[in-house]
Amino acid sequence: MTEKLKPVDLVIVIDTSLSMGDEAEALSKALDAAVENARRSCPSDLRVEFLGIEGAFANSEFTTTVRQYLTGKGVTEDALRGRVKDSVANSGAQEDIARAVEDISMHFDWRPDAERNLFVLGDESLEGGEMTLDSGKIQACDKAIASALRHGVKIHTYLGTPFEDSPYPTPADEAAMEKEYKRLALRTGGEHYIYTKGVPDFAAVLKQTICASRVSQDESVASKKGEADKLEVIGSSGASGNICEHAGGIIQAVNTLAGVLDKLVDACGPGSEKQGHCRCHEYSEMTQDTEQAKPETPPVQKPESDPVQHDEQPALQEDQKPLPPPQKDELYAIVLQDRYWWLGNKDDNGDLYSHSAKTGELKAKLNNADHHYGQSNAIAPDGTHYVVESQSNMWMGRPGEHFTRSTSLSGGYPTIDSFGFRQDGMGYFFHASDNHVSLFKHDPANPNPPKSVLKIVAAPGESIIPFGKNENQAVTDIAFDGNDRAWLIGRSGNLWVVDDTSSTSEWQTRFVKQFPQLDLPGQSGFIGIAFDSTGNVYLCGGQKENNSSCRRFIARGSVLDDKPLNVIYDGGPMSGSYGDLSSSHFPKIKVKK
Repeated sequence: MTEKLKPVDLVIVIDTSLSMGDEAEALSKALDAAVENARRSCPSDLRVEFLGIEGAFANSEFTTTVRQYLTGKGVTEDALRGRVKDSVANSGAQEDIARAVEDISMHFDWRPDAERNLFVLGDESLEGGEMTLDSGKIQACDKAIASALRHGVKIHTYLGTPFEDSPYPTPADEAAMEKEYKRLALRTGGEHYIYTKGVPDFAAVLKQTICASRVSQDESVASKKGEADKLEVIGSSGASGNICEHAGGIIQAVNTLAGVLDKLVDACGPGSEKQGHCRCHEYSEMTQDTEQAKPETPPVQKPESDPVQHDEQPALQEDQKPLPPPQKDELYAIVLQDRYWWLGNKDDNGDLYSHSAKTGELKAKLNNADHHYGQSNAIAPDGTHYVVESQSNMWMGRPGEHFTRSTSLSGGYPTIDSFGFRQDGMGYFFHASDNHVSLFKHDPANPNPPKSVLKIVAAPGESIIPFGKNENQAVTDIAFDGNDRAWLIGRSGNLWVVDDTSSTSEWQTRFVKQFPQLDLPGQSGFIGIAFDSTGNVYLCGGQKENNSSCRRFIARGSVLDDKPLNVIYDGGPMSGSYGDLSSSHFPKIKVKK
């Protein structure tokens, strides 16, 4: 029986002022490729409608206006918030994106069981155009957000390149405009794309939008809350004129500055040992840390036991001094979400821990995800950590630094279950039952690298096939050795290897063996795999003891023999499960084919 696909409604609405003509044409040409790519990576029962705001573009998909479509469905003119073409100077009605959001959210003929999504594209403000903001334009965005949330619609936003003869008056005005487009997307659970300098690859943008559209709004809003909250600061242009609204932030900033001055006086003022010989650069680290600090959240502490303190975001604290670089014997494990049979994890969903590979000892907690659902993690050869939370939201960063969300790598799968890096910095991730693997080149300076897709198939003659709907086919993690082989671990303990990973289009697996169940009560579920420098293999996951308890573990063994696994870390009853395991090792392993 064919599996029923999730229904997804996606309405694409564009500002029809003259400056958006290039985007309309490029997006229309990219549609077929984007839909086909999305069909392979994140299949859905997709319905797409293209609508223009009080206008249309020839040679594009945008041939019907929002007004024409909705009134054709029986909506009366007086029920619409959008203003009639030419009723506003300078084509302002054609740039009423915020009003279009309200009208589409409220009146579009959404399918009853579909995920509701609206992708809006513009290059000026969301209310009547123009390159600057005022309180009225910001309030229009507020109303659009409220309407979208009320009607369960995710808003994806695109801010394009303005005409050369009408640039932003100042960089601050440009930054403020970007903020509004991001705010509209994040507060409703959507993706945002900022291209104020050039036109993007719309095939990639559309595919990502389609894939992200499959995720429920509630889950998306929750996963983006931290990023959205960071935007709620005093704007440099068009911000609210009510200073009382920002009193807390102002007081916090003043107190921070006072603390810096006190330290400077103590170090360099009268009576100090350095009086007369003080140099400001000696305190640059102190001031930089203070500028970036978030006084309202405590720094991450090394836990004596399972931690219970949480901050916002799956991001490391910015006021924490950087931890030492990754140690040779360290393993990194993320706490798996608890929504399925990995019961437990009530206090530290999504948190990332380091363990000693030699003893299994829990060494430190590297981030605090504030109960976001943990999924997978990997570490690049340069020590940059990647974590996936809330099913398919990817973040990158280093301990002691703020983690940045990767828009280009997030989404695309129901969940990103498996993630690993090859020693050349190529990253690979995929869903447990989907043999289409996303690959990208790690760049610490670019959190949004392009990605491509390859396929994993069983080599000819193989009878135990990875990927699929059966439990013994689920592939839960990937690790690479020093010969660039890819090792795939299955939830049931099945181990496959890809001997040649040089292809960027297709890999072939061969079955190696099945790891035995652990010598612990219950059933072992293997979720992560990693190596140490000597070639030992480490597996992590959850030991399901009964219907109300699961315990996380890390076990050591070998890919070359059939000896039992040795449990080096046991989280105890009701500790849930670890997700992916990672390390910074790429040992040379000699295997017999």
